[in-house]
Amino acid sequence: MQKPKGFNANMPHVTADGKYVIAGFNEDLSDRIRLDLANGYVGLDEYWAAKPRSTIWRIPLAGREPELVYEEKMWLTHFNASPKHAHLMTFCHEGWWEKVDHRMWCLDLATGKHWKIRPTAEREAVGHEYWMADGERIGYHGSNAKGGPLRLDPL
Repeated sequence: MQKPKGFNANMPHVTADGKYVIAGFNEDLSDRIRLDLANGYVGLDEYWAAKPRSTIWRIPLAGREPELVYEEKMWLTHFNASPKHAHLMTFCHEGWWEKVDHRMWCLDLATGKHWKIRPTAEREAVGHEYWMADGERIGYHGSNAKGGPLRLDPL
């Protein structure tokens, strides 16, 4: 699969069964927004507010056609395939943690169903989600509305 015209590629991952590559693509808005996240998050507010079209693809390694699994008019990043369950992955709504509608999501690649990983309270910030080695639990970090540590519940 080639990168779709008008999109930028995002972090690819291989599913736990080794049969698919999960690839994400975000709408390329560089003709009107300068985005440089490596040097002070230049353009982050503008790109986030533009709600770029984002897609998640499941690409079979055995020669079948790539499958569009999910798309949304929201900046999607941080794609992580479960190390245990080939049908599960996480992604996030990118942007300032305290501003996005909800940061961390899980996606069933077989059905397209998606759900919030951890509900957040107002002004609570969570992120940097990752799978624990057991492939069952998801780790993350963040802060509560007062800037203090979160009370962590097992996911």
